[in-house]
Amino acid sequence: KNAIRFPGTDEELCKWLWEEDGVRAEPLATLLLEGIQLSHGHAHGKDVQFRQKLELTAPSDGSSRYIMGSLSNSGSVMPSEGTIKFLPPLAKSIWSMRGWQNGYFEVQDAGSQLIVQSLEALPGESILDYCAGNGGKTFALASAIMNTAGTASHSTTNATVLHSQIVAHDVVEERLRQIKGSLSRVGFVVPEGNCTYNGTITAQSSRTNCQCIIQLDTSSDLETTHSSTYFDAVLVDAPCSSTGVLRRRPSQRWDLTEKQIFEELPDLQLEILEKAASFVNENGGKLVYSTC
Repeated sequence: KNAIRFPGTDEELCKWLWEEDGVRAEPLATLLLEGIQLSHGHAHGKDVQFRQKLELTAPSDGSSRYIMGSLSNSGSVMPSEGTIKFLPPLAKSIWSMRGWQNGYFEVQDAGSQLIVQSLEALPGESILDYCAGNGGKTFALASAIMNTAGTASHSTTNATVLHSQIVAHDVVEERLRQIKGSLSRVGFVVPEGNCTYNGTITAQSSRTNCQCIIQLDTSSDLETTHSSTYFDAVLVDAPCSSTGVLRRRPSQRWDLTEKQIFEELPDLQLEILEKAASFVNENGGKLVYSTC
């Protein structure tokens, strides 16, 4: 759920999707952690039974490590607020849904959402998404910040505005172009005439005292503008072999060589990690590193 465009609860979004798009959806936490019956009245017909299939667990030592698996570890992590799941069969293509066109939700794997959750971004922080790609995690971070700002624990007076900054960096300029093309749909205001990547692009939620600024940076932009900047949080979703997602990229079985997997990629990943780490604030800053 995109909290910038849709400030309501997860249940309210699911209700909206059913009424406006004819699509059934439920909060992921409900589906994973309860055996429930789902029914949408006479229009749909029979009930569908969903049982617990997956647990999201983490160590109980207070660290920000999240894994998907069984309950073999002590402690547990609920799917973050704003995570919903469409229930089959889908009545229409996701991209044709009014909910997606309005920017009410983004499509993202549960694992990617856990990466964003593990960064534990807070309103007022400066964040660097070092390998932003097409912006899925960048937008998820902005939504999480806006959503957190609206909770009682982070409420502020009307006179106070929390300013959050997210710098989305990528070495491939076409990916930054894709992010810019999605900004308006997800609720960000693009300054008129701003055709460069390195510009202030802002969105402010009308229901919270929080302003979130996204800045798109190529490598040269990052070095020029933020060479001496230290961020409260840095996310590094590093390029990898994609062997963890072969179900989506089966051709990788034949396209990759052992040298790429065991030599070239690890060297590149270490170089990226070391560079990204140099932007972390030494006084309480945090870094989350992930691959598939």
